[in-house]
Amino acid sequence: MKDGLTNSNSNYAMSFLRRAVIIFLILALILFAGFTVLFVVYDVKSINSILYVFVLQNIMWLFGILSVVLASFFAIIFIKQMNSDESVHEETLQAPPENSENPERDKALYDEIIHFIKKNKSFKNPNFNAHSLAIALNTNVTYISKAISRSDSDNFNMLLNEFRINYVKSMLDNGALKKYTIDYIYAEAGYKHRSTFNAAFKSITGMTPSEYASLLNPDDNQDL
Repeated sequence: MKDGLTNSNSNYAMSFLRRAVIIFLILALILFAGFTVLFVVYDVKSINSILYVFVLQNIMWLFGILSVVLASFFAIIFIKQMNSDESVHEETLQAPPENSENPERDKALYDEIIHFIKKNKSFKNPNFNAHSLAIALNTNVTYISKAISRSDSDNFNMLLNEFRINYVKSMLDNGALKKYTIDYIYAEAGYKHRSTFNAAFKSITGMTPSEYASLLNPDDNQDL
């Protein structure tokens, strides 16, 4: 990147100097043309030699001073432009891109995700997904995924399963099986299929729903 910037500045410098030389040569030609016209219109022989030398010296002095002024002017403009380019480049390096790593932003978004799901119990909706969450939080799926990946959950589906299984466990802990079937309980938690529920329950708790229920009620050997 630094080499690219150096080459860019070098190209700009050469282009700038070429323009400066062209302008300088144009001014020089104008002065030369004016000097030539002066001695063509007026008879050089009729002009006193001392006056001729005096006029020539003053013109040359004027041309020299003008050259120094123009050179200084171009140099100042060039230096300002170079400093401006360097400043813009540094600001570009310091400003994080939209998609760059931003732990603070991700942490804030993750907290917002957890708060939203807990408050609205969104996990109970079997059609709830990362896209609908992104819309609700006025963000996008990429930011949602990145924020969740920085937490203990690897991805959105794992986080959703954690909410659902914890909800099922809460129901089982409070004796839900005495009033409801396991099919009703997992559907209430947002699962459409029993196989999906069993796999998620096993993955998160390390045991099947039946094994968990048996721990709660050792005397009840009901097969869920």
